[in-house]
Amino acid sequence: MNTRFLIVVAFFFLSLRPSVCHSQVLVRCILINKSDSTLIRNALVDIVEVNKQIVTNQNGEFVFTSPSGTKRVTFAITAIGVKDKISYELTFEKIERVYVNVKATNLDDVTIKYLSPRDIVEKAVKLISENNVNKSYFGFAHYRQYQKQNAHFQNLFEANPIVMFQVTDEMKYLSAHEAFAARSNRQSQFRSNKVSDGKIHIGALLKENPIYHLDGSSLFPSKLSTYFFEFDTTCGDEEYCINYRSNYSSETHGWENYHLLDYHGESYEVGKVVIDKSTLAFKQINRHSFRYPDYHYPNNNNCLHPDLKFYAEFVDAILHITFRKSEQGWYLKDIDHMYTMEYYDMFSQKKTYEICDIFELTFDSISRNVDQMYVQKFFPELMNGGTYNRAAEEALNFPFYFFPKKVVWDDLNQDGPVEDQFLNVSSFEKEAK
Repeated sequence: MNTRFLIVVAFFFLSLRPSVCHSQVLVRCILINKSDSTLIRNALVDIVEVNKQIVTNQNGEFVFTSPSGTKRVTFAITAIGVKDKISYELTFEKIERVYVNVKATNLDDVTIKYLSPRDIVEKAVKLISENNVNKSYFGFAHYRQYQKQNAHFQNLFEANPIVMFQVTDEMKYLSAHEAFAARSNRQSQFRSNKVSDGKIHIGALLKENPIYHLDGSSLFPSKLSTYFFEFDTTCGDEEYCINYRSNYSSETHGWENYHLLDYHGESYEVGKVVIDKSTLAFKQINRHSFRYPDYHYPNNNNCLHPDLKFYAEFVDAILHITFRKSEQGWYLKDIDHMYTMEYYDMFSQKKTYEICDIFELTFDSISRNVDQMYVQKFFPELMNGGTYNRAAEEALNFPFYFFPKKVVWDDLNQDGPVEDQFLNVSSFEKEAK
């Protein structure tokens, strides 16, 4: 019995030996500059005995585990002004204070590069000519415009035009004149209202593109100094997202004589630009404009001519632009614009209409060449001379941006099936007259 008991006890102690031999001790250290007692942050520490690398945190601290019984460790330390190997004797206090000799660094040898949000936007504007397509080209597009009057949609026009961009480089910035060749198009029954002129406004929409129409845009260089900028941290590693606010908006809500009417101060805007980090090219521009509630139109010059029965007040507007990279440079991919106006009876002062004008344009591709059949068919405005047939319907069914297609078409169906309207309606301009 005694022999068996000794064997069991011996086995019990043998089973404990591995745990005793491999027990670990947690060691907490802090790196300190020996000359001025400042903490050494973001230093790379190679702990030779345990074959482990650690980076010190913002408090100069690092933690590691060491085999029990270890009394001395070797730290290979790399940081600004430090490249040293230290043999350190552990004190086993709560925090091991490791003092390091740091070489003084001449500030002339250190270049600190920091670009503020404003710096990035200003540099991106300066690089527009370098980053974007700077030679003339053709864009193969889908275009849509429609209205929402008192919560009901109307006056839909859709087309697949070819857009010719005649690009020139003027005063270090790009400029373009656009021309349009009609292909297929379709339109719903025209409903007249106080502001519908029956015209196709694709030309005005493209003038909202600051890459080729910088004057008057939100990116005009002299305006940027008055903006408030801040980084948006939701972006990925490959781009800058920058939010901005301006006390004065570039929105003109479809009024061609806006600047002559002296509406300065009518509205403010908030927006966001997305900029490619590697090239500083604009990838996206978003702008949301709002009328100041207390703004008064000078000399009451917001009356509708010629009958002067109504006056108009701007509500808000949204502009959304995206760009895509090609071998020729970045080019316009999508541009969507929507603005809302309220119309009041001149005598009763009651709001009679709220009309929202919507414009959506997207490009499938660009090219330096175009089919010979279209060469003589480009005009300064998109002519309503395209044709519609059901075979071309699929090409015209491009996605809606601002509102769901079903909601828009349900309203249009009040004038009969939309498909029948497409076949029967002749021209917006003829209907408007």
